[in-house]
Amino acid sequence: MLPAISALAATLLVVATFNDKLISLNNLVRFLISILLLIIPISLFAYNYDLKKSQIKNQQYLERLFNEDLTPQNITIPDKVTTLLPDILVWILAVVIFFLVFIIWKNIIFS
Repeated sequence: MLPAISALAATLLVVATFNDKLISLNNLVRFLISILLLIIPISLFAYNYDLKKSQIKNQQYLERLFNEDLTPQNITIPDKVTTLLPDILVWILAVVIFFLVFIIWKNIIFS
């Protein structure tokens, strides 16, 4: 939920800067947009970590409950890709967002 709220808030700030009568694009607005954008990958990393941790705990609980090893024996390549896909997508999104934040600040930093 936090990534969606942050993305919507950043979008509203960006759209509001299109009209100087609403909000002028100064360093405070750049800072707020940057913070809102950076919250997105950070919260997705935390959410992804929490999901994996919960999965491991649930598997351990079920193994104790049934007294048997529930680790999948035949793991196919599509299964591995499906397992890694959320991590890959979060990393791609993080790189894109860091690049966008750099673009927002490049004129201030290099002038």
